[in-house]
Amino acid sequence: MYVNSVETKEDKEFKEMKRVVDKLSCNYDNRTAEEKSLAMNFWIPENTPEYKERMKMPSKEIACPGGGHDVTRKKLIELNFTVIDDSFACPACLKKFQHQQVIVVKQCGHCLCGDCFRKFVGPSKQCYCCQIPVVKKKEFLVLESGGTGFSSHNKVDVKVYKPNENWIVCWKVDLGGMM
Repeated sequence: MYVNSVETKEDKEFKEMKRVVDKLSCNYDNRTAEEKSLAMNFWIPENTPEYKERMKMPSKEIACPGGGHDVTRKKLIELNFTVIDDSFACPACLKKFQHQQVIVVKQCGHCLCGDCFRKFVGPSKQCYCCQIPVVKKKEFLVLESGGTGFSSHNKVDVKVYKPNENWIVCWKVDLGGMM
């Protein structure tokens, strides 16, 4: 008896499906990275994960949105700004805080611009407003600017694409045989 050596299309498809099923049915932990990525493809019905991924418990500590470090009530400092025309200003020079450096005395919370802090607090070693001693570097804090735009915090990257100066716009107009 002779066996037909010609494979039909259905036989080839069956063998391919069997090969894929055998490949994916082996132990998940013993697979290579490529096999794991193939097994996690959601568009293949046979590859749905057998386990449900559990959500992680949120952290009980409050994190700073700018720096990511832990924030506690003990570490918070009440700031005492001088208000002039509905804006925060330096109590020494009466200039509004805009882009200059702002330094806070931790014990009392008074905020001065960097120039006035170096001019008045530096030599006297006292707060300009309430004369609390400011001796150590730990007793004052330099406030950092949040940036100039909404996307300049939390490690957000922004890319602007501009066409070069040789960029030309071409319009194709069909005049419908008018010319």
